[in-house]
Amino acid sequence: MNETVGYCGQTDGGGDCVKGHLGAWGGAATRNLQTCLSKCNDCVRCSYISFSKEWSDCSWYSACDMTLTEIPGQRPGAGRAFTTYRVKDAAAPPAGKACRRHLDLPMRRETLQPTCMSGLDQAQPVVVVTSTSTWSWAEADELGFAGTVLEKPLGAPVWVYHEHSFDLERGRTSPQAIPRAPSHRHDVCLIDLFSVMPIAPLVVADTSCIDAFYRIAGTHEPIEYSIKTPGAKLLFRSVAALYHAAVTLPRGSALLWADWDAVPIQPLTSHFWDFVRSYDVTYVPYVDVPHVPGIIWRADRMGGKARRPSIRLKELTDPEWRVWTPVIGFSPNARSRALLEAMLAHYDGDGAWVTRRCLCEGGSVHRLPCATEWFGENLYFDPQYAWSLHLHWAAHSPPHRALVGLRQGWFGADNHRKHGGAGNLYYAADDCLLYRYINFQAACPAAAPHISQFDIFEYFDHIRFDGNATLDSRKGPFGSRYSHWSSAKLPDWPELKLPDSSHGGWMHSRIAERNKSLALGQPLPALEAELSGCSSKIPTPKWW
Repeated sequence: MNETVGYCGQTDGGGDCVKGHLGAWGGAATRNLQTCLSKCNDCVRCSYISFSKEWSDCSWYSACDMTLTEIPGQRPGAGRAFTTYRVKDAAAPPAGKACRRHLDLPMRRETLQPTCMSGLDQAQPVVVVTSTSTWSWAEADELGFAGTVLEKPLGAPVWVYHEHSFDLERGRTSPQAIPRAPSHRHDVCLIDLFSVMPIAPLVVADTSCIDAFYRIAGTHEPIEYSIKTPGAKLLFRSVAALYHAAVTLPRGSALLWADWDAVPIQPLTSHFWDFVRSYDVTYVPYVDVPHVPGIIWRADRMGGKARRPSIRLKELTDPEWRVWTPVIGFSPNARSRALLEAMLAHYDGDGAWVTRRCLCEGGSVHRLPCATEWFGENLYFDPQYAWSLHLHWAAHSPPHRALVGLRQGWFGADNHRKHGGAGNLYYAADDCLLYRYINFQAACPAAAPHISQFDIFEYFDHIRFDGNATLDSRKGPFGSRYSHWSSAKLPDWPELKLPDSSHGGWMHSRIAERNKSLALGQPLPALEAELSGCSSKIPTPKWW
C-alpha cells in the first residue's frame, strides 16, 4: 500500500460507491486509519483515501493524479497533516449511456407551422421574441405584466412562445390555463413552442445529449457554481424559439430576442432596427473584471475602496468577453440561421461531443481550439456561455466551419453613466458598466465602428439585479426558482434530475491539466480518463 503526504482534493461528504468518483466518511473513520481503510475496501469505487486525524477527515477517491499540501484559507502547509494511501484498484464506472440526435437540422419553413404572420409589414417586418412557461405567464398576468417585456408596447409585434402543451401533457396545468394575449394588446401573439418545434425529446428522453454533456462536464458552472438541475433543459428553449422565428420570417426582416424580464423603456426606433439589420447578429458583450486572468488591480484609490481597472472592449477577438443574453438582435438570413442551427446542435449532441473530445481523448485535437482561453472558459451549457463560445468561434481563426463570414455587431451599454457615474465607487465615472453595483464592464457606445451609437439601456432595463424579490420570483424559465440559491423551490420534475456526475471542477482548468499531460507525454489525468461519460456514444457533428 503506497502512501504520500497530502490529500487528493476537496470532498463534500458521502459519495456514490457504485457510480461516484469521490466522497468522505464520518464517524469512527475520521478518527481511526484502519476504519477508514476498511471503508475504502468495502466501497467498489474507492481506490485512494486521504486521512487526517488532526482534521477529522477520511476522504475517498476513485483516482488521484497528485496530492495537495495547501488548504485554502488555512496556515501554509496545512495539507501536510493528511496522508494519502493507495488502497486498491477501483471498479470501472458503469458504461456511459449513448445519446442520439433528436432534431433534424436544418428545418424547413413549411415544416415549422408559420404563425403570427398576419398583420406584419411585409416590406420590412420586425418582431420581438420572448418565451415563458405557463405558470410564469399566469403570475405575470395577475400583476398586469409589470416587470416583464410586456410592461409597455415596444412599437413592434411581440411573439411570446409559451409551453402550455408540454405542461398539459405532464399534468402540470389545465386546458383552460392556456396563455392568452391581453385584450388591449393587439401587438402580442402567442405561440406554443412545443407544438411548433419538436424539442421535447431533448428535455425528457433518456437519450438526450444534454444529459450526456453533464455526465462528462460535471455539475460546476461559473454562474451556478454547483448546479442543482440540468439548467440547459430549460434555457435552450430560448434558442428554439429564436430558431423558429428566424426560419419563418422572410429575408430582410429584423428580429430581437428579449428576456421575459427585459423591461421596455421606450418603443424601438428605426435607428435601433437599422443597426440590427446591419449585422447578422447583434449583442451586448461584457467582461466580469475580477475574473479576468492576469489582471492586477491598480493601486489608486477611489472613495476609500480599491479601484478596478478599466477594460475598453473594442475588438471581437478580445478573448475575455461574454455575451449578456437579455437582448440579442438578428437579421434572418442564411448566416444567422446557421448560427442558431449551430446553437441548437450544441444542445443536441455537438456540445457533448466537443467536451468529450477536449477532456477525454488522448489523440490530437488540433482541429478544435480546446487550449484557447475563450474556448475552455465558455464550454458550458448556460446560454450566455453557449452564445459566447459560438460567437468567439466565429470571430477567431480558424472559425467554426458553420459560422464562416458571420457579421457581428455590438450594442453599446452604459448603465453607469446613465446614473451620472454614481453608485459604484470601484470605477471611474467614464467606465461603461452593465449594472451600477456589479463588476461587469461593457462596450461603450460608439467606441468602435461595430458598436452602436446608442446605449441599449435607452430602450431596456433589466431587473435581474435590482433587488426586487417580488419581480424576481416571477421570471419565466430563467427565474430564481431554478437557481442553486433557492433549491427548496425546485419542482420535483423527472426531467430536472441531474445525471450521476459527482466529479467537478472548472472546465478550463480540467482542459489545461489534460493539455499539460499531453505536452509532457503523460497519460491523461486519471479522473478524466475513467469518467463514465467519456465512454458514452455521442454522434459526430455534421461540420466535423
